[in-house]
Amino acid sequence: MQYALIIFTALFLDGLSAALSLSIASATTGVGGLLQLIPFVGTALGTATWATGLIFGFIINISLNFTLGAGFLLMLSLNGMFYWKIVAWGGGELIPGINNLPFWTLIAVRSCREHAKRSGEKLSTKEISTTLSTRASAITAQQELAKQKMDEIRPRAQTPYATAT
Repeated sequence: MQYALIIFTALFLDGLSAALSLSIASATTGVGGLLQLIPFVGTALGTATWATGLIFGFIINISLNFTLGAGFLLMLSLNGMFYWKIVAWGGGELIPGINNLPFWTLIAVRSCREHAKRSGEKLSTKEISTTLSTRASAITAQQELAKQKMDEIRPRAQTPYATAT
């Protein structure tokens, strides 16, 4: 259970940083494409907007990695899974272009395996994936149960055209 929480947190961190940086870059690319329709200055404006979007997306990605990544590393250290030789892989988050690869997830999986090895547990990749899929199924079941309860609580819609007799 402890390993699944750490890996889910890393997946969330990787997904959030990649989604935000790529969405900002693509949004500014779209705006840049519209600006290129302006005669004479459109090409310069479009190129400047595209470059600004890439830089802005990279800055947001770095900011997320420093803030949420520091929290993730704190969570690893509080669980006794902080290993310098594995955390060095996080340097890939600082390189433009490859910073959207799942480095935090790589750190999480390697830290979980190293912790299991040092504590004498047997932990394979198959066990990690089974734990993750079991946890994902449990979350889906909880969401379905919550939806059923909300359907029971929600008042039934009454017909707006009730006739008085």
